[in-house]
Amino acid sequence: MAMTTDQKRINACTAERGLTYYCPNCAATVLLRRGRFKVAHFAHRQNIGCHVGEPETKEHLAGKFFLWQQSQQDGTAQLEWYLDAIHQRPDVLVNHHLVLEFQCSPLSLTRFCERIQGYRSLELHSEWLLGHAYYLRRKTAASVLKFLAYRPTVGYYLLFLLEQPMRFVIRYQLRLVDQRLIFLEQSFSTGAALIQFLQHPQLTQPTVPSLRLFQGWVENQLQRKNPAVVKLQQTCYQKRHLLQGCPLVCHVPRSVPPLQTAIWWLNWRIQVLLELETKHTVNLTDLVIRLEHQLQFPLLADLHQHVFVIVQQFANHLVQAGMATQRNQQLYWQKKEHWFADGVQKKRAIQAKEKD
Repeated sequence: MAMTTDQKRINACTAERGLTYYCPNCAATVLLRRGRFKVAHFAHRQNIGCHVGEPETKEHLAGKFFLWQQSQQDGTAQLEWYLDAIHQRPDVLVNHHLVLEFQCSPLSLTRFCERIQGYRSLELHSEWLLGHAYYLRRKTAASVLKFLAYRPTVGYYLLFLLEQPMRFVIRYQLRLVDQRLIFLEQSFSTGAALIQFLQHPQLTQPTVPSLRLFQGWVENQLQRKNPAVVKLQQTCYQKRHLLQGCPLVCHVPRSVPPLQTAIWWLNWRIQVLLELETKHTVNLTDLVIRLEHQLQFPLLADLHQHVFVIVQQFANHLVQAGMATQRNQQLYWQKKEHWFADGVQKKRAIQAKEKD
């Protein structure tokens, strides 16, 4: 996006050659670059020093132009429309209420949060699509999962925009089952097909493997002296328990949102049991706040509600198991939890339970 001499904004796709164009941010003249094999764009001359319009990769230029083309079908779409109030330039602005961002390069969590908050201050909803490098990274990498979003129809999801051919890819119903991240994946050649998919319920019930596998994994992490697992083991020791013998209720529900690691989930559940055992009460409101502060997912505007749901699910299981009662947001100790003497005894209990 650039400015004409009469202060009108214009896209590189429709700009005429031979005219003078200016950067809407620094007012310096910019060059129109458009050719048979080059995605149309405006570029600063070298050493201008403007932070807007920095060099972009071919992938990013092609991707945001594809998004702009696809968005034309949904109404008014502006490519790189500059938002003066927050000094941000989204890749595509659709109908002045939806922002589409195509992220190919690394982005710090701090900067990501700033950009999200900027859009929200203008009551703009943003969807972030990730490039090829993100698609190839380890599925559980924090650099990828920080872009986690949520819709009731597809659950927790990540969007990608990939080339050759240009297509949308969605990983949806992302769930952590014990220590494994699972998801479903679909590909779409048009934005309209993706939108139609998002508008209809797509959720299915994930398959849950034997709990003995997870029990073996925890014991393996102890042998490898995983710092987080060793620390949790020490916490259990202080209360005269073994981590390997923690009650079966510590593992339910088995399928949870991918907001943190498997050890994080096990840790706070065990901490609740230990607090009930010693203090005979747990304030669920305080617990939700503590857990929420340990999470950072900028696209989950209602993160507090997501955490509240997972805490309440665990509280419900404790009540159903007869270990606690709940009044309002206070959980009260009902009876002592059954801690196993060792991992062998616990595996036998798991096997007997799974046979039922």
